Amino acid sequence: MFNGLRNIKTIAGVVLNRTELYARLVAVETKIEMALMVRRLIWAATSVVFSLCALAMLHIAVLSYFWFTEQRMLATGALLFVDIAIAGAALYMASKIGEQESFMVTKKQLEQDIEFVKESV
Repeated sequence: MFNGLRNIKTIAGVVLNRTELYARLVAVETKIEMALMVRRLIWAATSVVFSLCALAMLHIAVLSYFWFTEQRMLATGALLFVDIAIAGAALYMASKIGEQESFMVTKKQLEQDIEFVKESV
């Protein structure tokens, strides 16, 4: 009976230590993910600003070149097509799932602990 109580006390200590480890891992990985998210948002905002400027300059250049010709409507339609293609590509890239999986270290640690518990029992 006392041996069983000692085992329960040992198991409780291990569970408490593991819970503390998981909490620390989650906190660290959350900070890392937040830093990555902020960096992505900054680069995305910068990209949007410069892309809009470049796209506006392209529109002005193409339209001013073709404005006094008979291909004015063709040029306008081509620019509209390019805008739609760029918007579609941007939506596709925005909806694409990131390559790096979040909280990978915590998931691996949990998998290792589950395997350890299965082997122990």
